[in-house]
Amino acid sequence: MRFVLLVLVAGICAQAQPVKPYLRIETGSHTAAVWRIDLDAAERFLVSASSDKTARVWDLGTGKLLKILRPPIGDFRDGMLYAVAMSPDGTTVAVGGFIGPENSVDTPIYIFDRESGALRRAIHGLPEVAHHLAYSKDGRYLAVALHGTNGIRVFATANYSEVTRDATYGDSPYWIEFDNSGRLLTTGDDGFVRLYSSDFRLLHKEKPRSGKGPRSARFSPDGKLIVVGFNDLAALDVLSGQDLGFQYKVQTPPDGYNLAAALWSADGGTLCATGRRSGEVDSVLCWSDAGKGKQQSFPAAGDTILDIRALRGGAIAFCSSDGTVGVLDRNGIAKWGTPDELEYRGEPAFPRLSPDGNDIELASSYFNGITSSHHNIAFSVSGQSLETDAQPKPSLLSPTTSGLAINGWRNGTNPTLDGHSIELQEGEEARSLAISSGNDGFVLGSEFFIRRFDPRGKLIWSIPLQGVGWGVNITADKRFVVATLGDGTVRWYTFDKGEEVLALFVDHNLQRWVAWNPDGFFTFHGGGDALIGYHMNRGPDQAGEFVKVDQLRETFYRPDLVAEILKPGGAEAVLAERNRIGDISGILSGGLPPEIELISPAQATVTGEYLLQFKIKEMGGGRGRVVYRIDGAEITGRAIDIAGTGGDTINRYIPVGNGGHTLAITAYSANGKIEGQPKTVRITRSLPAQGSSLYLIAAGISHYSDNSLSEGVKFAAADADMIAATFKGQEGKGLYSRVNAVPLIDRQATIKNIQDAVAQAAKTVQPGDTFVLYLAGHGMAVEGEYYFIPWEAEYPNQKDLLAKSLNREAIQAMLKQIPTNKSALILDTCGAGGYLESRATASEKAAIEKVALMSGRAVLAASYSGQMAMDGYQNHGVFTYALLDGLRQAEVNSQGEILITRLAEFVQSQVPRLTEQKWGVRQLPLSRIDGEPFPIARKAAN
Repeated sequence: MRFVLLVLVAGICAQAQPVKPYLRIETGSHTAAVWRIDLDAAERFLVSASSDKTARVWDLGTGKLLKILRPPIGDFRDGMLYAVAMSPDGTTVAVGGFIGPENSVDTPIYIFDRESGALRRAIHGLPEVAHHLAYSKDGRYLAVALHGTNGIRVFATANYSEVTRDATYGDSPYWIEFDNSGRLLTTGDDGFVRLYSSDFRLLHKEKPRSGKGPRSARFSPDGKLIVVGFNDLAALDVLSGQDLGFQYKVQTPPDGYNLAAALWSADGGTLCATGRRSGEVDSVLCWSDAGKGKQQSFPAAGDTILDIRALRGGAIAFCSSDGTVGVLDRNGIAKWGTPDELEYRGEPAFPRLSPDGNDIELASSYFNGITSSHHNIAFSVSGQSLETDAQPKPSLLSPTTSGLAINGWRNGTNPTLDGHSIELQEGEEARSLAISSGNDGFVLGSEFFIRRFDPRGKLIWSIPLQGVGWGVNITADKRFVVATLGDGTVRWYTFDKGEEVLALFVDHNLQRWVAWNPDGFFTFHGGGDALIGYHMNRGPDQAGEFVKVDQLRETFYRPDLVAEILKPGGAEAVLAERNRIGDISGILSGGLPPEIELISPAQATVTGEYLLQFKIKEMGGGRGRVVYRIDGAEITGRAIDIAGTGGDTINRYIPVGNGGHTLAITAYSANGKIEGQPKTVRITRSLPAQGSSLYLIAAGISHYSDNSLSEGVKFAAADADMIAATFKGQEGKGLYSRVNAVPLIDRQATIKNIQDAVAQAAKTVQPGDTFVLYLAGHGMAVEGEYYFIPWEAEYPNQKDLLAKSLNREAIQAMLKQIPTNKSALILDTCGAGGYLESRATASEKAAIEKVALMSGRAVLAASYSGQMAMDGYQNHGVFTYALLDGLRQAEVNSQGEILITRLAEFVQSQVPRLTEQKWGVRQLPLSRIDGEPFPIARKAAN
């Protein structure tokens, strides 16, 4: 029976059952405590095992992540890894931890292939969690230290059959290590250090002098000495490598809690140790003269260092509780390795909340390998905005920690209410407290749970955590509990039942963030959709699969739903959408999308179109459409539509402009819901510079066929005409040798005419040309999708109106025909929501962002927050007025060209100023430009 008493869910899914997806943070580094590391004998690779339920293989020299090993996992702790070992030749990795079904007599060790990440074998029949694993120096044996009184076992690696065991341990062994001659060394919580012969006979069993909890024990390189580190005090004993006799004690500093991890340098001349210490930064301590000489201190991590390994040349590899894996050079300077998440610990006045939980302030810290930085973060759920170090808002409230007689709640294992113990699990440490208004109950955050109690201390509900509950608060309206957790997330739970409704993860650079709900709907900023994904088990002895949420944008990118999720009625809206499209489990159960296998080289130089060759490997979800993107912009185009030849090899001719470009190829699953991971090719085309062309289609509607739609768009038609004329004036001015501007005004701006105009342009646009589609009139958002309302649309009801409108997919289909990444969509189309009694504030903004994201094109839009787009500034819509003004006033580059990014910045600065000046409101335009900025115009004459 495992030593954790919590009830866990197995998470092992039979093939016929629906897949249970487990959402995981994925930053490219560990996001929870890293308990063990190991190396190959040649010091090429480092492998690490973490509570984040992954093992990771790193290039030891550079710190590059080479492979993520994903054993089967389950809920809460099921799947957390505490032990890892790499075979001396670096081909094989063994991992152990909370693996296998709870209450089972089997807790297997998994054996992975290091290079492919495939799970090759499982050692079954182990009754408990493995605390430590070690391969013998010749690779013939794998030794395992098991929790409890189960002792140690040794397996022959030829077939991983058991060779021997010693179950005469009074408590858990925590360390196991081979020396060069094959002898085995262990420590245990029963207080003993044990030494075994190379044929695994117990030679000596001794209790060291200094402490009762020996934790690590390391042979010196020649095997003559052993250093023992302790878990119960900051001490180091050096013993004889022959009989465990005491040799000497290292003079250690008094300011630490323990020195649990110790090592000898590769030459045996230096002894180093580390463990839990006071202060913000944890250090590796080293002593010259084999521990008898001068001490030096090397700051390494922002939390407890849990394992260290000596490298040749005096360097040290290490791992820590904050998820860091890294290497210090011989001078103690970090070569690589910093954590990838913010810390929210140690600030009882946070999180601060608005009464409804929509606005939140957090106190964060981050250790960059040298120093710790501290920032306050403000986040708005409905506004989907993140601010750093802004002025605190007086309306936000800190957690209440007075009103009930609760003591010992901060970093204590025995919190009390009115002098009576609040029941926690053995060893569970309380970390945070919030008392509800009226003193009618409280919420406690701990090492393992968020728990809600009534005012007498009776448990109402508890939520198991993936990380420590560093902070908790209760909204003033008593609808939500908000917690800051040790996995770097912020979570919102319902106050009445403790059900999670929302989560937020902010990257340590304070630029990227992602927010999601348990149904899979998400929103993000700055590439934050690459920070989370779903682990799916494939069976008890198979490696798990992982799907990032950026592969699910088509279905689950719903900023409009996330913006409303905490508001009254938000839960019902989410439920309706889940019922309409299906939940994340159902969609992932349909199977994974195909993989692209490149035949073409990953880099190429061409003088014309590029011939792409690849194969498609089925992965269980069937084969849907294949997508080609040049610098992020999806392309179909003329050449790409030519069918492939030659059996199962697909050939496509890809048009590219001059210069360097990135071509990405992905494939969707058959249901079109999941996009595969991209394979990329870097293409360079080098030809003599030629004059490029601009193709512009400008549709503007001021007089709809249904006159009830004509209000609020008085200047849209004239604006489209002016845009066409202004860009036509760019012809022959140095940027464009030719400008083909097509205005579609009022009755000309039908869906058919717009689509025909784009299709006609697609026949002649070349990869180096520029394309602009300008739409002015009414636009609206419904269920997270954007619609442009054309001239012929009628409004008997919303359903009929949308059926005759140009939706996101139709806009994307048009833009995909244009074989250039220099393309922009300009939308002066806000306001329909107000006239058509539709919610169209945050929803419309989110829908327009989705157009930009899914098309990969630059998008400039007159989106706003709370007001309609203003129509009537000097006989223009204010957005288009600012756009035209930007073509005269925006900042230019050294060639006198206005980049699309500079035009967007100009418009974003001017529109709020102009609307506030004239109407007393701030209209907030939107731009999204994810690809490489390109010149849109030369500055026009004033």
